[in-house]
Amino acid sequence: MAFLDGLIAAARFTLRLGGRPLKNLLIKGFGWMAYWLLTKRRRIALTNLDLVYGDDLSETDKRKLALKTFRHYVRFALDFLFDDLYWPLSEQRERVTVRNIEALEVALKGGRGFVVLSGHLGNVELGMAMINAFGYDTYGIYKGFNSPWFDRFIGRKRLRCGYRLVEVPPKEHEVVAGVRRRLPRRSIRPELEEIWKSNRGVAVALDQYGGKGGLKIPFLGVPDTPTTVGALGYAIENKIPLTLHTIVYDGEERLIWNIEDPIFIQDQPGGSAATLEHYVRLVNDWFSEQIERCPEQYAWSHRRFAHHYYERERPVRPDPPKPA
Repeated sequence: MAFLDGLIAAARFTLRLGGRPLKNLLIKGFGWMAYWLLTKRRRIALTNLDLVYGDDLSETDKRKLALKTFRHYVRFALDFLFDDLYWPLSEQRERVTVRNIEALEVALKGGRGFVVLSGHLGNVELGMAMINAFGYDTYGIYKGFNSPWFDRFIGRKRLRCGYRLVEVPPKEHEVVAGVRRRLPRRSIRPELEEIWKSNRGVAVALDQYGGKGGLKIPFLGVPDTPTTVGALGYAIENKIPLTLHTIVYDGEERLIWNIEDPIFIQDQPGGSAATLEHYVRLVNDWFSEQIERCPEQYAWSHRRFAHHYYERERPVRPDPPKPA
């Protein structure tokens, strides 16, 4: 671990010397390399673009958009891992345009905290840091990584950025009569309830794959997309105000943090299941609109839709002939 920590320190020193020109060179170069070397991720990204845009985008345009996405990943990683270089706290208030921060105050008036809803668009990691930097205590739901060093590194980074973390319990197993079986996972609901009782926030990612237990809701125009409910479902059940956030790049040097007016949960005709579906569909539709505004900043290379789409061969559509 000490060796890897040393590599990070050396990288930080090199990036400090190279300044913005080196950062831009790395974004272009490593983004291009990732696009060509990570063939599985490139295929997932292009499959997602097929599902969302169909023939509205040519094959060439889809590949250009996918390349922009991989370059965005590099920028995202550099800005998060080396935020002290590129987004120091002393500069954030000047370089981040904040729209409708008052929405959080409105949500807090009920005394039950709020939910921060966002997704893998722009730089959600910097967004979480900024929410806390502006004085709104917010916890992020955190699922550990397989690598102990990376898990420790990212966890420490988030804590230094001002995060508070609720860790999803790992899967546990027991062996009975020679048979290994999974134990029920400990619920984080009591921890979330305590946070909301203290009138603080919990951040939830909107665009996680829902698996077998999720709702099937349209997303980005793709019907029956498995959508996780988890903590969001618990918040809706307990009528915790929902606040919708995006934090996207505006050029190289600025970010725009937009907060929608809070959504106060009201029971819908049809009972609790209908209420849950109504609000999950509402936030899914909202997030789809945000992605359409800046698609190059969305994480197209993760499996967001039903898995059977990624198991079949992707047809490559030739570009239409150019007009004479």
